[in-house]
Amino acid sequence: MKNNLLNSAACWISLGLIPGLGNAIFNLLLKRFGSPEKIYEASSCELSNLKRVNSNIQEAISEKKYLDKAIMITNQMLKKGIEFIDINSEDYPEWLKEIHNPPPFLFYKGNIDTLKPPKISIVGSRSTTQFGREIAYKLAKEISAEGFTIVSGMAKGIDRYALLAALENNGSAIAVLGNGVDIIYPPENRDIYNQLEKRGLLISQFLPGFPPSQSTFPIRNRIIAGLSMGVVVVEAGIKSGALITANHAIDEGREVFVIPGYADSITFRGSAKLIESGANQVSSSEEILKELEHITSIPSRERRHDKIVLRNIKETTPPQREIPIILENLNNLQEKIILALDTSLHIDNIVEKTGIDINTLALELLELELKGLIIEQAGKTYRRTSKI
Repeated sequence: MKNNLLNSAACWISLGLIPGLGNAIFNLLLKRFGSPEKIYEASSCELSNLKRVNSNIQEAISEKKYLDKAIMITNQMLKKGIEFIDINSEDYPEWLKEIHNPPPFLFYKGNIDTLKPPKISIVGSRSTTQFGREIAYKLAKEISAEGFTIVSGMAKGIDRYALLAALENNGSAIAVLGNGVDIIYPPENRDIYNQLEKRGLLISQFLPGFPPSQSTFPIRNRIIAGLSMGVVVVEAGIKSGALITANHAIDEGREVFVIPGYADSITFRGSAKLIESGANQVSSSEEILKELEHITSIPSRERRHDKIVLRNIKETTPPQREIPIILENLNNLQEKIILALDTSLHIDNIVEKTGIDINTLALELLELELKGLIIEQAGKTYRRTSKI
């Protein structure tokens, strides 16, 4: 095999295609060998000495099973104008690199230099009030005017207005997608997509052509939080994905800011819970920027504070129900996972106990977490919440 293939995006992607080789194992291999080229050159003995690198992964690496498929993907990327950045690149954002198990590579369209300025995320619900839309627009306009890049998820509602404000006022904006960067979702945001492609950035860890789903959005939210110095929640209901973004931000020691809303509005109930749990209540961009003045470097892992704070939101609402009732609303894989979690288990132990391949398992775990039925703890261990 020619070295130019081993040095290409196809080499990275081919490793990412191996079943069971998620971010944690990929990063473990990179730490040990330094690059995909060196990983492919590793002997079976060297690979077998690494914990969590099972025989199926070893075989896939040794036989380069997924390289041909990865080359096909890179050819499709070339036709669609999709570019690629890996964690060894100078352009890979330092803040994202420091999160727990960062994505080894990302796909993008647009201007990669958009990643260079300091970044603040603005997130919230898809269903919004006029007040929420106006405040999201105002905050994004004022914060981007101070030289910050606005990061959001390109969903309807708050995400749209935050990105629109930055773009309309010649600011810098990034949309993190829960699907391949060649897919415009929702289609109503085609105008924003087209603008970001020309003078902003569209970025995703999902392969080109990968469709959006309920399971992909929490993965996207983790990147939104990881890219940013702070996350601003403008308007969020109790089940809003913005709460997951805020949760990831707290896990990584990033600041969380919340705009208070109307006390009797269901679209602000999640926001109210965040404030009750200790998030920063703010009412202006000046307050947000003042709080961030003291941050001069990426927070160390030791600084990453209480992970329970926001997870209690999921645990306290709605009231507890019996497992049989919960299982009625789950698919077969989710039911197997819930039944297996009779105690806290590492993701590898869940694989062994359920027989579900790790890539599928990761998506189902994220969906169960979004439903508030399980909690991810430190070290990729999971347990049931008090809902069950």
